[in-house]
Amino acid sequence: MKIGVNGRFLLKPFTGIGQHTINLVKELAKIDSKNQYVFFVPEKISENIAGLFSKNVEFKILHEAKIPSAGAKKIWWEQIQLTKELLKGRFDVAFFPYPSNPWTKDFYKKNIKVAVTVHDCLPWKYKHYTGGVLSRMQHSQAKKATSFADIIFTVSETSKKEIIDICHILSGKISVIYNDASDIFKKPSNPIFANEILSKFGLQKNHFFFYCGGYDERKNVLKLVDGYCDFFIIISYKSTIAVHKLEKMF
Repeated sequence: MKIGVNGRFLLKPFTGIGQHTINLVKELAKIDSKNQYVFFVPEKISENIAGLFSKNVEFKILHEAKIPSAGAKKIWWEQIQLTKELLKGRFDVAFFPYPSNPWTKDFYKKNIKVAVTVHDCLPWKYKHYTGGVLSRMQHSQAKKATSFADIIFTVSETSKKEIIDICHILSGKISVIYNDASDIFKKPSNPIFANEILSKFGLQKNHFFFYCGGYDERKNVLKLVDGYCDFFIIISYKSTIAVHKLEKMF
């Protein structure tokens, strides 16, 4: 089979969807040497990312249109440019690692099976995730288009239930595939290196929590910190940004 993939988030490897896309297809490539995977991206990806994949994975650059609005540019790329390439390339399957599958029903009459991953329904549940008119239109159309897909992947039974309730999709069309931690997190840590890190941040073994994620409202990071921690250390992938002492002691 020839499988076309929206690889836009390969350009943002530190995001959740970027990590999901990279690791999902990296693992698929290990067990699947027969099917051909074509990733469509707006620009060339780094050699480090490209080198993770096997020989049956290739990348095709679809340069973005010169549109001033970043939101409009993204929509045009996903809904016009990518859709056109998927049809022209005669793909058997089109895979979208986040809700970005075509909004028009005409696409689904072309004998291309469509799979889309819906990680959660937050943009469809809470208004503060949809800012301007363009954003609201995009999320509304994405929710509607989800029901057009042949199969929907999601990451938990809770998300599956929400997709059923919010998108009005039959249960049998949704497949739950749990996320897994990368192999790098399953290896025993070097004790010397671990002790250096603990010393650097003034931590004691087994007396700290590690959180890796965003700081938007739904993450409820402040409640985690307020309830359990006496130090809150914010770290970027390059350097420590700030250290906050909290009144509540651990």
